[in-house]
Amino acid sequence: IAIEVIGLRPGEKLYEELLIGDNVSKTSHKQILRAEEAFLPQEELLVYLNSISESVKDNDLESVKEVFKKIITGYVPQQRLDASTKPGSKN
Repeated sequence: IAIEVIGLRPGEKLYEELLIGDNVSKTSHKQILRAEEAFLPQEELLVYLNSISESVKDNDLESVKEVFKKIITGYVPQQRLDASTKPGSKN
C-alpha cells in the first residue's frame, strides 16, 4: 500500500493540547506534564450521583443544578429550559 504524505488540511492541528488549567506539575520527562485537578472521592461522588438520579426522577432541574454548582468548579447554570426552548422545538 502506497502512503502519500500530503501535509495538513485546513483546520487540522499540528499539536494537541490536553491540559486546560494552569495547575500542572513537572514529571521526569521535560515534555510531559501532570495535571493537578480536583477530584471527588468515590464515596462522595456516589452520594452526588444518587442525588442527581433522584432529582431527575422527580423532574427537579433546580436540584440538579445545585448539585452541579457544588461539584463542578466554575459551573454557571444557563437559562431554564422548557418545552418552547428545547432543541428541536418548533417555537
